[in-house]
Amino acid sequence: MRMVNYCLAHFAQFIGALCILSSVGCSVDKVVSARLYDLESGAISQGRFHFTGSTHGRIEVHLSSGELLEGEYNTIPSGTTGWGAIYGRVWTAAVSPNALTGVAIATSPAGTVLECEYITNASRFHPMGHGAARDNRRRVYRLVFGGE
Repeated sequence: MRMVNYCLAHFAQFIGALCILSSVGCSVDKVVSARLYDLESGAISQGRFHFTGSTHGRIEVHLSSGELLEGEYNTIPSGTTGWGAIYGRVWTAAVSPNALTGVAIATSPAGTVLECEYITNASRFHPMGHGAARDNRRRVYRLVFGGE
């Protein structure tokens, strides 16, 4: 009987630990830093992806001019149409079969619109990738993010 009680007590502890671990593992709130390199001037702008472990979230970009842009990103888990027009301007358009593609758009009150295309890994805990961006003022950027 002692052995049964011992096993039940340890089994209950094991189940409790599983419940705690599963609740912790389901939520990933992380700010992923990004850099945008202006391919004409060489200026570096800073950005942030607000990553929660899903394929959609908020972004903000602080241009080197001081202008703040806010918007959203969407990572596409499998296949996409119309992707690559911006990315192909600064990177070779071949994409690894393990990479995920995505798009982002951000705007400012001053009227600047920034469109991005990127590829990223599938990591929920260490997202990183690269891409390209262009704005409505004809500036083109190389985008690098994550890796922290």
